Amino acid sequence: MNLPLSDFEKILLTMLQDPLPICRHPFAEVGIRLDVDELTIIETIQDLKKRGLIRRFRSQLNYRTLGRTAVLVAVSVPEDKLLEIVERINAEPGVSHNYLRDHEYNVWFTLQGWNDEEIEKKLTELDRRCGVNFHPMPATKLFKLDVRFRLTGKAPIAASIPTDSLTPGDIELSLLEKKILPRLQDEFPIVSEPFDEIAGKDLSVVEVIETIHALTEKGVLRRIAAVLNYHKLGYTANLIFCAKVDSQRVDSVGQALAAVPQVSHCYERKTFPGFEYNLFGMMHARSQGEIRNAVQRFTTTHGIAEYALLGTRQELKKQPVRIITEP
Repeated sequence: MNLPLSDFEKILLTMLQDPLPICRHPFAEVGIRLDVDELTIIETIQDLKKRGLIRRFRSQLNYRTLGRTAVLVAVSVPEDKLLEIVERINAEPGVSHNYLRDHEYNVWFTLQGWNDEEIEKKLTELDRRCGVNFHPMPATKLFKLDVRFRLTGKAPIAASIPTDSLTPGDIELSLLEKKILPRLQDEFPIVSEPFDEIAGKDLSVVEVIETIHALTEKGVLRRIAAVLNYHKLGYTANLIFCAKVDSQRVDSVGQALAAVPQVSHCYERKTFPGFEYNLFGMMHARSQGEIRNAVQRFTTTHGIAEYALLGTRQELKKQPVRIITEP
């Protein structure tokens, strides 16, 4: 569904995907940038959330800096067992995203854990309980992430140059950081003084703001920002483009794929027998034709002979994994 938006709403939605100012009155600061008052910003955000255009407004963490890791998992599920197995997958706390896709391997999900051993143990248990084989595909190289949908200007999808390491970090958190981090994973208060609400009765707002700045400098906190519902913004066509690329060319081809405007996330991944595609690009557009034209141009230009298009049939789960830190 493509919901109508005013020019002001388009500008605001685009801006809200960038880091929110970390100060006592962040929405007043946003208002200054747009030459409107704080109340207008707050009421408009609340309305956009109510209309479902903003899916979430919360902190976006780099889980790897906290020592966590993740894998993409593919599984072929018989239609008669689909509901049962999807329920078991989605019940796993480490699962953040899960999609039904047009392919023999029809269920694709991401699974987080504290280490490879924990993830392997979870998948082994799922194998046993579900009676199907789960195939993990850990990322080996990152080409594109940190995606933001631009509703103004020419580029519909913008993404930062990745600086993240795929190796889990070992950043040490202070007691105060451990205390505040769980609160940052709640939905962000859309009020005049949101950090006062996060502080509560046991902390000062100065402590909260200073700690958020420290978490940002450590790379733990990417930003506090809006996550948009791209379907309601008209980006109804999306799929995973998977290509088989020779190891000598994967860096150059991966960088080229990341530069395609319709690509949001781009990774090199480990393969498994029966699925030998190693380069993955998540693609979004307003029509399937736009995506297929982009794929045709890309594969022709770069001589990609073996690839697959995994269309999204249904979103089965999309919920950030809550990371527990003991104070």
